[in-house]
Amino acid sequence: MTFAATKKKLLRILSAIAAATAFLVLTAACGNAGASNSSPSSSTTATSKVDVAVSVNQWESIAKTIGGQDVNLHVILSNDNVNAHEFEPEANDVAQIEAAKVVLVNGAGYDQWATNAAHKGRGDIVDAASAGGIKMGANPHVWFSSSVRKATAKAYLAALEKAAPQDEATFEKNYQTWLSGEDKLDSELSAARAKLNGKTYAATAPVSHYLMEDLGLQCETPTGFAQAELNQSNPAPEDIQEFQNLINGKKIDLLVDNVQEANSTTNMIVEQAKKARIPVVDFTETMPQQYQNLDAWVMALTKNIEAVTTK
Repeated sequence: MTFAATKKKLLRILSAIAAATAFLVLTAACGNAGASNSSPSSSTTATSKVDVAVSVNQWESIAKTIGGQDVNLHVILSNDNVNAHEFEPEANDVAQIEAAKVVLVNGAGYDQWATNAAHKGRGDIVDAASAGGIKMGANPHVWFSSSVRKATAKAYLAALEKAAPQDEATFEKNYQTWLSGEDKLDSELSAARAKLNGKTYAATAPVSHYLMEDLGLQCETPTGFAQAELNQSNPAPEDIQEFQNLINGKKIDLLVDNVQEANSTTNMIVEQAKKARIPVVDFTETMPQQYQNLDAWVMALTKNIEAVTTK
């Protein structure tokens, strides 16, 4: 075979190899396209969730209900045996607050450790007390206030929609679900108020103030005693004596006791109330684990107050 013939034959072989290679590449490409269409998960990028930090568990259910599946929720203080006033966050707690895109705090100085950490981060801060018009130095137990709960939910909704505008419709739907539950609670509160309005109470600590206000009960706690408890200080002897006279004279229909802040003075007052046959209702600050949400807790307390005060 001549050199020219050999060269011509070699060119034919190379052309055949190139054609076969092109066919295989095209077939593989078509096969991959088919696999992509039959498996959406391989081409769909999951929407990132909004990191939300909640300082205390009283606000957890609102954050969870409105955020739904579109948030990663971090609740810092959920132990109902720990008082938020005395809580000292660990480094990991602070880091979670600083890293969150939305931070929900109680405010009014109740959880200042969380507010301080939130201001060091870059997330939007939802301050429940501020949302409800409660200023620093006022009674900070604002989760028991119907108006503050509603104002907080609206502020939190706005923060979520800002953080994840693509999920706005879902957040709005979740908010309406929460609001329907709150409206149901409001109906129960109104019914209880009709029975309790004008009744009197005194408290060993100011935790119940906003709920009692919603229920129409009149507070008779000695001013000096109430102020000392609000400031986390010891009441003066004359304030304790005034409290005892209130009980001995049966000038109140109910005594409210914050069992998370019990001490020798409050224990003495509780025992005196029991001897005088004055009903005692226990409150805590952090939400007990037995309740699924804040509304359920408020509802249970309301029914208990109504039961022991109107019997």
